Amino acid sequence: MATTHIKRSNGASRLVNYAEKRAVQKDGYNLDIDYAKSELKQVREIYGNKGSTQAYASRVAFSPKEFDPKNIKDQLKALEIAKEIYSTAYPNQQVAMYVHNDTDSLHVHAVIGAIDLQTGKKMHGNWQQYREKIVKITDKVVEKHGLTVTVPKPQPEKNYGRAKNERPRTSHMERQNQTSRRYNHARSLY
Repeated sequence: MATTHIKRSNGASRLVNYAEKRAVQKDGYNLDIDYAKSELKQVREIYGNKGSTQAYASRVAFSPKEFDPKNIKDQLKALEIAKEIYSTAYPNQQVAMYVHNDTDSLHVHAVIGAIDLQTGKKMHGNWQQYREKIVKITDKVVEKHGLTVTVPKPQPEKNYGRAKNERPRTSHMERQNQTSRRYNHARSLY
């Protein structure tokens, strides 16, 4: 079983520094892992894309029931699986991957360059879609490798402090639209 997450970062070097310190194994996709920081920076400079988002931080964590964090073969297998996940999800991005065994579950940190190497444009989009995409790919890859697919726990519906029978609150824009419709209706009567 593997779980995945992804988030935006404005410091690619900071992500690499953190991940390198605790890494027991490492590898790169579309970059030389020993020069990850400089290559990520070089691509940003070549494409003139120095905006606030430099990279994306992601992590794939494996169940202690399936991988022993201290076993070198398991570490290498986790790295192989992570590389397959990230190369499938981000075929045109630079990805630096670092295996950590500092918790009960073996996990791989990935630093994903923000620039698409084919187009030179930054990765943009809906974060829920990015998350769903990486989770689907992770599930397919781990299943292919004979691991258990993660089954998400159902999330209870949030009521934000309302009583069960109370109407949901309307947004500011909805209230403005309602007021505008009433006003226009009232004007049409005169």
